[in-house]
Amino acid sequence: MADLSKDCLNTSLNSFFKKDSKEAQNALQIETKVKELQKNISNYLLKLSKISITKESIDDIDNLFNTINDIERIGAHSENIAEISIESIDKKIDMSDEGTKEIKQMYEKVKENCESIIKLIETKDSNIARKIIKTEEEVNKIEKSIRVNHIYRLNNNDCNIDSGILYLDLITNLERISDHCSNIAKRVYN
Repeated sequence: MADLSKDCLNTSLNSFFKKDSKEAQNALQIETKVKELQKNISNYLLKLSKISITKESIDDIDNLFNTINDIERIGAHSENIAEISIESIDKKIDMSDEGTKEIKQMYEKVKENCESIIKLIETKDSNIARKIIKTEEEVNKIEKSIRVNHIYRLNNNDCNIDSGILYLDLITNLERISDHCSNIAKRVYN
């Protein structure tokens, strides 16, 4: 499921950068699979919770519920990015070169966290969890910095309001994806 959410992110951003609406549609299909998995796993966990009577097993099930919900949210925010990509293609909205460069910079960090989440789920390695949390802090700093840069570009008419809105929506979704990665890491770390 985490692999699919990561694929959804990568496919949606590839769609955005390449202006490829087919890739955006692929991302939407991947997110549908993620939602189906979330539902199936949640149903299974619900059945487990009915037969699990120890506090520890209930806590484990609760952590798993929260983790699969965070993974689904990664897919949902990636779906939002695919929809942003479709809108930019349909309305022929282009980002400034500087804006595109900033999105790529932020995306690389978020992608790194999504890849690390998969390793974390497989290994429960607290070093990986700490790395994810640290990278999330970097993503937050990048987001703040590029928002300021974006306002300067808007004020200087280096980009227009239509591209500006899509830009802000895109970086907000990237930041939230990183938040969900951090949520998962904090559960493992604590």
